[in-house]
Amino acid sequence: MEYKNPLQLIDNLVGQANEYLSNQMVISRPAVNVSENQDSYFVQLAAPGLKKEDFEIDVSSSTLTISANKGHETSASTGKKYTRREYSFSQFKRSFSLPSHVNTDKVAAKYEDGILEIILPFIKQEPPADTRKIKID
Repeated sequence: MEYKNPLQLIDNLVGQANEYLSNQMVISRPAVNVSENQDSYFVQLAAPGLKKEDFEIDVSSSTLTISANKGHETSASTGKKYTRREYSFSQFKRSFSLPSHVNTDKVAAKYEDGILEIILPFIKQEPPADTRKIKID
Protein backbone atom coordinates (compact mmCIF):
# COMPACT_ATOMS: atom_id res chain seq x y z
CA MET A 1 0.00 0.00 0.00
CA GLU A 2 1.43 3.34 -1.02
CA TYR A 3 0.84 6.47 1.04
CA LYS A 4 1.00 9.93 -0.46
CA ASN A 5 0.94 11.61 2.93
CA PRO A 6 3.51 10.45 5.54
CA LEU A 7 1.07 11.39 8.33
CA GLN A 8 -1.42 8.91 6.88
CA LEU A 9 1.20 6.15 7.22
CA ILE A 10 1.94 7.12 10.83
CA ASP A 11 -1.77 7.31 11.66
CA ASN A 12 -2.31 3.85 10.16
CA LEU A 13 0.63 2.35 12.11
CA VAL A 14 -0.50 3.90 15.39
CA GLY A 15 -4.05 2.63 14.81
CA GLN A 16 -2.80 -0.90 14.11
CA ALA A 17 -0.53 -0.85 17.17
CA ASN A 18 -3.36 0.36 19.42
CA GLU A 19 -5.70 -2.34 18.13
CA TYR A 20 -3.05 -5.03 18.59
CA LEU A 21 -2.16 -3.95 22.12
CA SER A 22 -5.76 -3.52 23.23
CA ASN A 23 -6.59 -7.04 22.03
CA GLN A 24 -3.58 -8.64 23.73
CA MET A 25 -4.07 -7.87 27.39
CA VAL A 26 -6.43 -5.84 29.49
CA ILE A 27 -4.95 -4.66 32.75
CA SER A 28 -7.39 -2.73 34.85
CA ARG A 29 -7.49 -1.38 38.31
CA PRO A 30 -10.89 -2.09 39.81
CA ALA A 31 -12.56 0.50 41.98
CA VAL A 32 -12.34 0.00 45.74
CA ASN A 33 -14.41 1.29 48.66
CA VAL A 34 -13.02 1.11 52.19
CA SER A 35 -15.30 1.67 55.15
CA GLU A 36 -15.19 0.88 58.85
CA ASN A 37 -17.32 0.42 61.92
CA GLN A 38 -16.29 -0.05 65.57
CA ASP A 39 -15.15 -3.67 64.92
CA SER A 40 -13.70 -3.91 61.39
CA TYR A 41 -12.58 -2.38 58.13
CA PHE A 42 -14.51 -3.43 55.01
CA VAL A 43 -12.83 -3.44 51.61
CA GLN A 44 -15.23 -3.73 48.67
CA LEU A 45 -13.72 -4.25 45.24
CA ALA A 46 -15.84 -4.02 42.07
CA ALA A 47 -14.89 -6.95 39.81
CA PRO A 48 -17.88 -8.06 37.72
CA GLY A 49 -17.50 -11.00 35.37
CA LEU A 50 -15.05 -12.87 37.55
CA LYS A 51 -15.58 -15.99 39.64
CA LYS A 52 -14.40 -16.37 43.21
CA GLU A 53 -11.83 -18.90 41.93
CA ASP A 54 -10.20 -16.13 39.85
CA PHE A 55 -9.13 -14.19 42.98
CA GLU A 56 -6.12 -14.58 45.21
CA ILE A 57 -6.02 -12.75 48.53
CA ASP A 58 -2.82 -12.62 50.57
CA VAL A 59 -2.49 -11.01 53.96
CA SER A 60 0.57 -10.40 56.10
CA SER A 61 0.95 -8.43 59.29
CA SER A 62 1.27 -5.20 57.30
CA THR A 63 -0.17 -5.74 53.79
CA LEU A 64 -3.35 -6.94 52.10
CA THR A 65 -2.88 -7.95 48.45
CA ILE A 66 -5.79 -8.75 46.13
CA SER A 67 -5.11 -10.11 42.67
CA ALA A 68 -7.01 -11.84 39.90
CA ASN A 69 -6.16 -13.58 36.66
CA LYS A 70 -8.73 -14.50 34.09
CA GLY A 71 -7.66 -16.16 30.87
CA HIS A 72 -9.67 -16.51 27.70
CA GLU A 73 -10.84 -19.68 26.01
CA THR A 74 -9.06 -20.72 22.85
CA SER A 75 -11.24 -21.23 19.80
CA ALA A 76 -9.94 -24.81 19.60
CA SER A 77 -11.46 -25.62 22.99
CA THR A 78 -14.84 -24.07 22.13
CA GLY A 79 -15.12 -25.46 18.62
CA LYS A 80 -16.11 -22.00 17.35
CA LYS A 81 -14.58 -20.12 14.46
CA TYR A 82 -14.42 -16.42 15.24
CA THR A 83 -14.47 -13.67 12.65
CA ARG A 84 -13.42 -11.18 15.32
CA ARG A 85 -12.50 -11.85 18.93
CA GLU A 86 -12.06 -9.08 21.49
CA TYR A 87 -12.47 -10.98 24.75
CA SER A 88 -9.02 -11.31 26.16
CA PHE A 89 -6.93 -11.96 29.21
CA SER A 90 -7.35 -9.66 32.18
CA GLN A 91 -5.48 -9.30 35.42
CA PHE A 92 -5.00 -6.90 38.28
CA LYS A 93 -3.19 -6.62 41.58
CA ARG A 94 -3.98 -4.17 44.38
CA SER A 95 -2.09 -3.87 47.66
CA PHE A 96 -3.07 -1.99 50.81
CA SER A 97 -1.06 -1.21 53.92
CA LEU A 98 -2.72 -2.49 57.08
CA PRO A 99 -2.64 -0.73 60.43
CA SER A 100 -1.26 -2.69 63.35
CA HIS A 101 -4.68 -3.06 65.01
CA VAL A 102 -6.03 -5.40 62.26
CA ASN A 103 -6.35 -9.04 63.34
CA THR A 104 -4.85 -10.72 60.26
CA ASP A 105 -5.72 -14.19 61.63
CA LYS A 106 -9.46 -13.45 61.33
CA VAL A 107 -9.64 -11.85 57.86
CA ALA A 108 -12.62 -13.14 55.84
CA ALA A 109 -13.84 -12.62 52.27
CA LYS A 110 -16.92 -13.19 50.16
CA TYR A 111 -17.77 -12.57 46.50
CA GLU A 112 -21.32 -11.82 45.44
CA ASP A 113 -22.91 -9.95 42.52
CA GLY A 114 -19.55 -8.75 41.14
CA ILE A 115 -18.37 -7.31 44.47
CA LEU A 116 -15.51 -8.85 46.44
CA GLU A 117 -15.82 -7.91 50.11
CA ILE A 118 -12.97 -8.43 52.56
CA ILE A 119 -13.58 -8.04 56.28
CA LEU A 120 -10.57 -6.96 58.33
CA PRO A 121 -11.51 -7.25 62.01
CA PHE A 122 -9.75 -5.21 64.64
CA ILE A 123 -7.72 -6.78 67.44
CA LYS A 124 -9.97 -6.80 70.50
CA GLN A 125 -8.59 -4.53 73.16
CA GLU A 126 -9.32 -5.60 76.69
CA PRO A 127 -11.09 -2.84 78.56
CA PRO A 128 -9.05 -1.40 81.39
CA ALA A 129 -9.73 -2.85 84.80
CA ASP A 130 -11.97 -0.90 87.13
CA THR A 131 -10.31 1.90 89.00
CA ARG A 132 -8.86 0.88 92.32
CA LYS A 133 -7.19 2.79 95.14
CA ILE A 134 -3.51 2.26 95.76
CA LYS A 135 -2.34 2.27 99.36
CA ILE A 136 0.78 4.28 99.94
CA ASP A 137 3.31 2.65 102.29
